[in-house]
Amino acid sequence: MLTTNLANEGQYMPVKTLMVYRKTSDNELYRGSSSSPEFYISLHNIRDGVVCEGHPVSKKDVYELCKLAMPGIETVVKYVPESIISYAPFSKYSAMVWWMPAGRKSMFFKIKGLKNGIAPVPATLFAVINGRLHVWALKTDTRPTLTTPVYFPPYFNVFKDGTCMGNMEIPAKTDPLETRLWEDLFFGSAFTNESPPELKRLTGEELWGNLINTKKKFPAFCLKKWGTLKDILDRLEVEK
Repeated sequence: MLTTNLANEGQYMPVKTLMVYRKTSDNELYRGSSSSPEFYISLHNIRDGVVCEGHPVSKKDVYELCKLAMPGIETVVKYVPESIISYAPFSKYSAMVWWMPAGRKSMFFKIKGLKNGIAPVPATLFAVINGRLHVWALKTDTRPTLTTPVYFPPYFNVFKDGTCMGNMEIPAKTDPLETRLWEDLFFGSAFTNESPPELKRLTGEELWGNLINTKKKFPAFCLKKWGTLKDILDRLEVEK
């Protein structure tokens, strides 16, 4: 019987194999025919080191293989709120992107010269990637599309590898029904003067000093462009 030794994992014995067949015809028109696929895949059991007769791979087979490769794959159909832009609920790589309309938020500061209070905030784009929260700003107060411009966030404590959440307890799972919890954690933490925001024509202290406890609208002119929503999703794909 054929076995394979994987370091620190003990011995493994092959029990199934996938066979991938490709058309052998030299006729390019035939190979590209929509009536007959170019590739054919069959699944075979292995008994006593011998590959047994197989059967065409079914959707159920693919699903079972995916569960083996990605144990955290979702098996339950869930409701996804309109605010969700993208959602990848896997255990070894989880990501969720959503947006929040513009509004007014209670904000807390540990920065000299800035008081706590309520201030206007722009529409905001959030992303949770493997438990780390990332934030961007939006100028338009509508659900973003792939080509929608996104901007550097006007908030303190936002770094390239995510936001600083202090000692706050973050959700254990990436759940599309818990976006409000992430938002409350972000705005409920005290902003310090670490990693000041990248803005145009204003400093972070000037921006929030002029907005706290006023009825002013958020000044979108101060937002500095970062890229587009597509750039964010492309970056998430690379980081997998």
